[in-house]
Amino acid sequence: MAEQNCNRFLDFWIKLVSHRRSFFLGFCVLNFVFSLVATLGILLAIRALMKTSTIPATVKKLFLSLAFSDLTVGLCSQFATAIISAVMLKMASSEDDFAFFCPTVLIVVLYFQYLLAVASFLSVIIIAFDRFLASR
Repeated sequence: MAEQNCNRFLDFWIKLVSHRRSFFLGFCVLNFVFSLVATLGILLAIRALMKTSTIPATVKKLFLSLAFSDLTVGLCSQFATAIISAVMLKMASSEDDFAFFCPTVLIVVLYFQYLLAVASFLSVIIIAFDRFLASR
């Protein structure tokens, strides 16, 4: 099942790389730029949050946990997407086989992205629950 889904996903990306080369190059460049901008922006936000003393502790924890989850998305998930896109673009120009992408590479990247989303969601739930218990 996972291999079939991966092969369908890979077929879509192969068609996109083959027929829309300029679009795919732009997609790759934008992911690299967005990864850099997200990382620098979130690092500035984390620094500002650490220096601020007027925000209540629980709200500060919430903002910091959200900032760290965004940082991991910018550093890991978006950067991995850009690298995979660049490798696919390079392989398409040299007529190489894309078979090594499935299922290992794409499944690991997709599960990592889902893991980041779940971790972000759970951190918000935990901090909201902590805030609820503190108010009692």
